Amino acid sequence: GGKESEVLYFLVCAMRASNNTYIGPMKEIAVNVNCSKATVQRAMDTLADKGFAAMELDCVWRINPSMVIKGNSSKEKVLTDAFLVVQKEYDEKRKSRKNGKKREDATGKEKAGGENILINKSKQADSYGLQESACFYRCVITLLQEAELC
Repeated sequence: GGKESEVLYFLVCAMRASNNTYIGPMKEIAVNVNCSKATVQRAMDTLADKGFAAMELDCVWRINPSMVIKGNSSKEKVLTDAFLVVQKEYDEKRKSRKNGKKREDATGKEKAGGENILINKSKQADSYGLQESACFYRCVITLLQEAELC
């Protein structure tokens, strides 16, 4: 969707280059992207599912350094390792939350297939879809940085 791109663009432009983090509430993102907080939440869920970002703490998002990094290869490795740890923890929290909601479902019916599947970058790094998307975003981000729009 279009808002995921806008949210990702905002995160990359507003992130701290030293550690690839964005610190701020979703309301701030919503104001800057001109949408509702609920739309930002859906966009962030999608970005997390695709391996582009992961929530480290409340109001702290870590951006995947394989998409955008400012620094050398050793910095990229350190940030990538940190991102994978944060992503794993966040995915586990989200999976636990979704499974809790599934159990609480009053109808007793299972949710549609695929809804509880979370994407883990380490398991699906070779997935054509992620590589294609990551390449697209990396190219867009590079162009934006070269044009000094971020």
